[in-house]
Amino acid sequence: MKRKLAGAISAVMLLLSACGVEYQPTQSGVFIKLDKSLEGAYIETFDNENYNIEDLEKMGQEEVQAYNKEQANLEFYSSEQTENILPISLDSVKKEGNNVVVRMSYQTAEDYSTFNADDIALAGGNTIYTENLSDTMVDLTGEFVTVTGETATIEEIMSHGDYQLVYVNYEADVTVEGEVAYVSTNVNCNSKNNVNTPAGQDAYIIFKKAGGIF
Repeated sequence: MKRKLAGAISAVMLLLSACGVEYQPTQSGVFIKLDKSLEGAYIETFDNENYNIEDLEKMGQEEVQAYNKEQANLEFYSSEQTENILPISLDSVKKEGNNVVVRMSYQTAEDYSTFNADDIALAGGNTIYTENLSDTMVDLTGEFVTVTGETATIEEIMSHGDYQLVYVNYEADVTVEGEVAYVSTNVNCNSKNNVNTPAGQDAYIIFKKAGGIF
């Protein structure tokens, strides 16, 4: 009985691990999903003397609605307002402890790069991009390693066409919905699904679905 129970628990845990990861940021960053959509988290110290959270939320709603109107002729700021797919959705604006936390969803990396162009420029770059290796238009350049630090060739990496590439050229905290398989040598791996990229450099992250094999 115990052996059967242990086997059942193991099977459930394996199934859950294959379902991706939940984005629970502790700092500002971006979450890259398997369907190529993105989530953004913006976490800043909250000062009641300088900020009113209701005004901050209203400002965010207006900016997102204006973007959606311009890009898709949809005058909404949240996916909860419509069944249409919005380029951007303002998901939440909350005060958590001493911080204000803003969560947003982006249909594409291009939407993320365009909407956050000023912040990305301040972080030393101008774009974030994601696509499966089999479909990417970005050429891999430089040196690469596995998450365990072993040298990897571009030919080896490109043989995994179903793996997903993330290209970033600014300083960012990047989390992926899966497990990092390879990175360019200028990327710092913090965990199996979280990395930091440097400012002003071409940085590459290649990840696979959680629970996959090399």
